[in-house]
Amino acid sequence: MNADIFLEEMNNFKYILITSICFLLLGCGKNETTYVEKQNFNNNWTFKLLKDAQVDSTYFQNKLHDDNWEKVQLPHTPKIEPVIVNDQWQGICWYRKNFNLSNNLLGKKLFLKFEGAMNIAEVWVNGQKLIEHHGGYLPFIVNFTDVANFDKENIVAVRLNNRDNPVTGPKPLEILDFNTYGGIYRNVWLIAKDPLHITDPVGANKRASGGVFVTYPEVSEKAANIQVKTHVKNAYGNAVSFIVKNTLLKGNNVILTELSNEQNLETDKDTEVVVEMQVENPELWSPSTPNLYSLKTEIIQDGILIDQEITRIGIKTMKFVGQYFYLNGKKTFLRGVNRHQEYPYVGYAISDNANYRDAKKIKEAGFDYVRLSHYPHAPSFMDACDELGLIAIDAILGWQYFSEDSTFQKHVFQTARDLIRRDRNHASVIAWEVSLNESWMPEAFIDSLTTIAHQEYPGSQCFTAGWQSYGYDIYLQARQHRLQHYDANLKKPYNVSEYGDWEYYAMNAGLNQDSWSGLLQQDRSSRQLRSVGENALLQQATNLQEAHNDNLNTPAFADGYWVMYDYNRGYADDLEASGIMDIFRLPKPSYYFYQSQRDADDPFGKPMVYIANNWQKNSPLDVRIFSNCEEVELFLNGKSLGRKKPDQNRISSNLNHPPFTFKTDRFIEGKLEAKGYIGDKIVSSHSVQTPETPSKIKIVIDADYEHLQNEANDVFFVHAHVTDNNGTVIPNYSGKIMFKVDGDAELIGENPTNASAGIASILVKTNVNIKDIKITASAEEFLTPETNSVTSDSAFQRIIMDSSALIPKLFLTHHNNSNGFCLVKGDSSKRQVALTFDDGPTDLSLKIIELLNKHDAKGTFFWLGKNLKQNKNIIKEAKKHGHLIANHSWDHENGWELPAEYIWKNQVLKSIEAFELNGAGKPKYYRPPFGAITQKQIDYLATKGITSVLWSITTMDWDTTQNTEQELFQKFKNQLHNGAIVLLHDFDFGNSDGKLIALEKMLAYGKSHGFNFVSVEEVI
Repeated sequence: MNADIFLEEMNNFKYILITSICFLLLGCGKNETTYVEKQNFNNNWTFKLLKDAQVDSTYFQNKLHDDNWEKVQLPHTPKIEPVIVNDQWQGICWYRKNFNLSNNLLGKKLFLKFEGAMNIAEVWVNGQKLIEHHGGYLPFIVNFTDVANFDKENIVAVRLNNRDNPVTGPKPLEILDFNTYGGIYRNVWLIAKDPLHITDPVGANKRASGGVFVTYPEVSEKAANIQVKTHVKNAYGNAVSFIVKNTLLKGNNVILTELSNEQNLETDKDTEVVVEMQVENPELWSPSTPNLYSLKTEIIQDGILIDQEITRIGIKTMKFVGQYFYLNGKKTFLRGVNRHQEYPYVGYAISDNANYRDAKKIKEAGFDYVRLSHYPHAPSFMDACDELGLIAIDAILGWQYFSEDSTFQKHVFQTARDLIRRDRNHASVIAWEVSLNESWMPEAFIDSLTTIAHQEYPGSQCFTAGWQSYGYDIYLQARQHRLQHYDANLKKPYNVSEYGDWEYYAMNAGLNQDSWSGLLQQDRSSRQLRSVGENALLQQATNLQEAHNDNLNTPAFADGYWVMYDYNRGYADDLEASGIMDIFRLPKPSYYFYQSQRDADDPFGKPMVYIANNWQKNSPLDVRIFSNCEEVELFLNGKSLGRKKPDQNRISSNLNHPPFTFKTDRFIEGKLEAKGYIGDKIVSSHSVQTPETPSKIKIVIDADYEHLQNEANDVFFVHAHVTDNNGTVIPNYSGKIMFKVDGDAELIGENPTNASAGIASILVKTNVNIKDIKITASAEEFLTPETNSVTSDSAFQRIIMDSSALIPKLFLTHHNNSNGFCLVKGDSSKRQVALTFDDGPTDLSLKIIELLNKHDAKGTFFWLGKNLKQNKNIIKEAKKHGHLIANHSWDHENGWELPAEYIWKNQVLKSIEAFELNGAGKPKYYRPPFGAITQKQIDYLATKGITSVLWSITTMDWDTTQNTEQELFQKFKNQLHNGAIVLLHDFDFGNSDGKLIALEKMLAYGKSHGFNFVSVEEVI
């Protein structure tokens, strides 16, 4: 970011701040909001699984005693299944929850939003049946306003039936190639809205409407036109007037704000308010640069915030030229993979964090595209795709099932509408797979589906994708089901949607099969468990390399390997094992082949080298190495076996980075080490060592919490690696491992469990009250057990975060160029945080000081010189308890364009004199208003012995839309890092009680993670 751009942003920032304050003043006496955020509704449910003969006709009644029902938290699965699900539960189950409503929700519209419940859901609230919803993968909304109790407890009851259903499809489970698990397996939310409110896009059920709908009529690197359509409903008994305010933010920085004209809406009517926002020099979204903005949409009535929705968006533009795909004007090929969403044991009932981890593993494997097979995946997975730069094809449910029944077809049409309404604002979506996968559909049916998609998402940025070539914008050609996978006469955009599995499993379309005569069927297949040995796993890697290389001979703009993770099938008594990771998310050699296809200098890449060999007596003597380096040198026990360039052969001709093959004469026990070169520089290395006797257990916790929310009901894998004394995993070890967990968590899965290829895995589920969790793995043999720990936020345990990514670039430039006279962050090796407060002293300052003292925390108060004389008692109180008092200028004048000497004389020096005169001492630190300061000013103040202080975290509590207790705490929590300098205010912008509650939460949260709260003087 250059200085001119930053200056412009700061001037915009000042303007927005001033207009926000004026706006509040217009609402004189009404500066509180009536907006209530949605609340997570996952905890404290009861559950009952019915047997076939049980009668359940009374389970919805309030008077029912459910004390003997199982106590559960959501997401939840009705039955813990074995790893191989050969008799999946299907039937009827019930969920109930008792809850109270606070009086501040009186007069609100009350909703329950279910993200996913399988498959036919009936919902009662306080004995009244309010909805019956068909389909288990898309959300539905329950309006319970008219039956809500405020003087006594409320009870919600949910009946679920996940038996085979001819209306929802797909075909019966006993012949289905994947499982449709039961339960309320995604989040449930309690939502309270003002009678004048922004609707839910699915609940509104209006074409191309409902909620907030963001489109991009024109996009370039220089400018973007963003159209925001907001659907507003008036459920008051009288007409109302209001405006809609849209604010675009990048991180915490306000980019621009647009206000609609005043709107007038009659009672029980709805309207769409459309505004255009022009963004200069937008940061475009792509797989390599997944830039995201936040769009805050607010309804303002008489100066009061009535309702608000935050929509995360990515600005991009897509088009096809012939068969080629252009993203943001650049020709782009998408290397991808297919994904099923199941976990072992719990089926679909996985946490938001687990969905993020799945997406992150896909990105780390070298993919930029994922096909969501063969149904809508969780909203949290879509969010992760947005964040990580994974382009997605979003699908309705379908697999080898079509019915002429009009009820079935009507249901499919509605799922297409609801899918697009749910996901239309996700930057990651490239196309809508409004197609019944592998199901032959009549052309009229296809016409209806494609018409629906373009109705729901009008304009040039809507693309449909389908299994049949007729009708769809994109042809999803699964090569594995056709002898000739590419039709040269087909001129529409073409995606090899599935490849690498079936053609090598069923042998009906594989490549060069005449050369496979000596291989048995199981050796030819791409379906290989991680435990089958090196030869079979390398055959899988060869198969997918061959097929991927051949895909690149066609004009396909994308391909998607089948599949990312091993998964269960409804009709088979084994796992479908074509995944490049197993069902426990452990990699096979094929994973590293794909990882090597990402360039070393890609924003999501790095130089890598991987030896696909265990180097034991029965290992292949042809050592295969996957790498994205220019050359690789291989060493055996320190002796070079040569330095090679990548392979050149029939199955490598189109690859970005073909493998390297080293032919060795014989096996010699010891260590193989590969070193990767770019130019003449070694940039990566990897080694393997001949396994010796198993002797130890190493625990690896797959709980990557960095950038994730603190999720109470999380699930994550724990792996016990059986190793020798050198730390080498024993690849043929299959003994039993016993897991134990201490803390507020439970183990899910077989326990003890057999190791597979030297690694045993189990699932850990955290409970509501997260405390530190200790996990132990042991064996009955002679192995040394190990204990490891994970907390509710393991990032603090495993990584010392640097603050640089969270700080405006110009702030960092000032910091780096100031010789220590501009502070934006402290020493990252110390677990310290500096809380700073601006604009006082005021009466609120005393309450803040009291709270800091209570938690044994020190703060830094940057006070205005003009406020000191009348507040000497507050100065005395701050000094008494050891808090630091510093300079926030004289009168808050913004000094961007002022001479440095003027700033010194009229703001800094003038206030210093007031500090000394009123008993505060001589301050050595200066906080410029708005962070608006130039390098020249910093340098000049340094000559006077004054250090300028900026911030690395700002909670923006001056913005009344963001100074709620939860907003302030969440911003602090999300950005907390070692050495943080945090900006709060001791001036009351309209929510002092919420600010104090948030501050206490910050103090408790920071202390629980080992941080000390110190003054600016101590943090540096």
